[in-house]
Formats: sequence, C-alpha cells, structure tokens
Amino acid sequence: MHALKQHASPHAILKTHFQDMHKLFAEAGIVRSAHWSQEDGVLRVYSGVPLLNMNGVIFSQYQQNINTSIQREIDFFKNKPIPGFVWYAEDYELELQKALLNKGFQSHGSTQVVLGSTNYTVPQVLPQNLQIRPVDSEAVLEDWMKVVGTVFNMPQKAQDAYKKMNFYLGFGEDAPIKRYIGYVNEKPAAVISVAVTSHLVSFLDGATLKEYRRRGFSGSLRMYALNEMRQRGYEQVASYLMCDAMALGVCQKLGLEKTWAYQAYFWTKSV
Repeated sequence: MHALKQHASPHAILKTHFQDMHKLFAEAGIVRSAHWSQEDGVLRVYSGVPLLNMNGVIFSQYQQNINTSIQREIDFFKNKPIPGFVWYAEDYELELQKALLNKGFQSHGSTQVVLGSTNYTVPQVLPQNLQIRPVDSEAVLEDWMKVVGTVFNMPQKAQDAYKKMNFYLGFGEDAPIKRYIGYVNEKPAAVISVAVTSHLVSFLDGATLKEYRRRGFSGSLRMYALNEMRQRGYEQVASYLMCDAMALGVCQKLGLEKTWAYQAYFWTKSV
C-alpha cells in the first residue's frame, strides 16, 4: 500500500508531492531547454508551457540575500518564450513575500491544500447521461483538452503546449498523470486528472463546462478516480485549491480536510 511516509509530517509530504509534480512537467520535455534545477535552495522548474503557473520557483529555502535570488530567477525567465512565472512561498515567509512585491511580483492569493483518505466513500450514483472513461488515447485527450482549455480560458498556444505535455507524459499503467473525462450524449462535459508520485495522489485539472455545472459531475469524476487509485493501493489523496474554488466544497464532501496553505506570486513581462 502507498501511504504517507512514517516520521514525515503531512505538510512535508504535500510540499514534496507538489514539487515532484512540477518536476514531471519539466521532464516531459516539450521544449529542448525544459528542465528543473536546485540552486542555493531555490527549486526552479521550466516546463516551456506558456502559462504562469507552469514555470517558476516551487518554493525556496531561506536565502541569505533574497533579492539576489529573486533577480537571478527574473533574469532567467524573462528571456524565455513564456508570459512570466510563479514563485510559491510559505505563509510564514513574510520577508520573502515583501521582497517579491518590491521586485514587481503580484500576489495571486492563497492556495488551500486538502488531504484525506481514498477509503472515504459516499454513495455514488452517476448523474443521468454521464459516462466516465479514462483518457487513454490522443483522440480522447483532444476532447479532454477542449474542456480544460475552455474552462481555464487558455490561449491556443498554451492549449497546444499543455496538450503536448500531457501526451508526452503518456497514457499507460505507469503514466504519472491519470486523466478522466465525463461525456453527456457523447459530448465532453467535465474532466479531472490525478497526479501520482511515490508519496500520494492529488487531483488537478478539475473542470466542468458551464452548461453542465451543478449536476454533480465534479464529485462523480473525483469518486471514479478515487476508486481507481484505491484499487492501485494508494491510501492518501490531496487537492491544491484556490480559496474561492468551487471544488473546495466538493473535496470536503469527500472527506478531505484543510491541511496546509501557501501563497503564489506572479511575475509577468511588460507588454
């Protein structure tokens, strides 16, 4: 069974999982220079996907000279063909957060992290006409991407890159990202993904098209994914949510509880 490591706090496990998940994005290698590296306590991830939250600093240890570290990352990312990058910071890193603001970053608010057991069950009756299936081919990935791109309002260039990254990460038994899609009358309606690392699994890419919301599709997709992950031996599941995300209530209904929170700061290029 895959459970949280003994002697490691939930906070430490969730942070490591989040970092490992972003390393996967870089390791997909959709651009030649995609990579992740660690220098002076700063974990840098460059995936090449032109979205702010897909490139940046995925937490850093306390720096002797914070401003030097921040400027180094700005100098690196400003020359890449992406609109900007993110810097994730712990809630308690107030000096770092102040320095980021002084360097032109904008606060994107707090992210709540919820954690729970895959063994938590609720009666699952699929909503009428909803058919759920795994994303196991490029054709189905195309439908999955239509939902993700529409809900998150991704520019076409970003959609193409994000689809390419997911295609490179694969569909097989050992793929680190498992994707699921719900159809209504053979039309794509809602999606969810699960990131798998040695520590635990976590939800991401949860999206439902506007015309299909408030029908229980999001919860049904999550329960479907939870059942599969439980059968694979995973005992813990997490989700990283913006404070105002509708998915927070859905996750709480599945027994996930708030465990950690952190801050996101975005640096964008001048137009």
